[in-house]
Amino acid sequence: MIRIMLVESDKLLCKEYALEIARDEEFALVAVTGRQSDAINILTEQEVDAVIVNLELEEGDGIHLIIEMKRKLKKHPEIIVTTNYGSEHFLHSINKLDIDLVYKKNNELFSPKKIIEIIKLTAPTTADGESEYHNGRKVIYTEQEETEIQYVLAWGELIKSGFEPDRKGTKYLARAIGILLAVPNGTSIQITNDVYLQVAQVYQTSVSGVEKSIRNVIERVWSRPDKEISYLKNPEWRGSIQNKPSNTEYIQCVVRRLRNVLH
Repeated sequence: MIRIMLVESDKLLCKEYALEIARDEEFALVAVTGRQSDAINILTEQEVDAVIVNLELEEGDGIHLIIEMKRKLKKHPEIIVTTNYGSEHFLHSINKLDIDLVYKKNNELFSPKKIIEIIKLTAPTTADGESEYHNGRKVIYTEQEETEIQYVLAWGELIKSGFEPDRKGTKYLARAIGILLAVPNGTSIQITNDVYLQVAQVYQTSVSGVEKSIRNVIERVWSRPDKEISYLKNPEWRGSIQNKPSNTEYIQCVVRRLRNVLH
């Protein structure tokens, strides 16, 4: 019996996975969650042979969950990662975790059935022993790789909060948040002179263009009639939800939220 844990925030996909697992008596679905904190608690309490981890979660993220698993668990399950992201730097940094498989969701061949088929072929070889991935070594990223990871986390947070993915201001804002997340807490860094300048260099634009585009997307989201739905996710704004934040205030708000979740 292969015991599977599903760490996925897409409820429709969770149902599809559950159906596929139920069709084969070799499998048992032992737990389902879309939250990093819940996942690590479950993994420390019960035996799991394989974990399907989506990197974009309701709370936390799959990357830090895997790092936490490596640090806390004595016996490690097979890790199958799914993600919507696929930049060169991002995938290279993921590979440093020595996970068993990374599968992009935007691959036309992706489906819960495909993932379960893969586990059926590979889980028996790792469920009874330790694979090379499970050596507990510390993962060290280059500055560029770390910034790319944090950009992905910030992007996911913004999309969940109602920002439009096709707006360049959303990309600029996610990049600005990612830069700050990659910097050690307490480091002195200025939003306009340091962060906006780096964002402008990445996207080959001006600092003023970055500032204006970010201001525009914040104003668009803040003026939406359903803003309560988007912003009530952010406890920092509950007391002043009618007051539109400045660029710096909003960036700092998201950085605080993500740091609290990740640490």
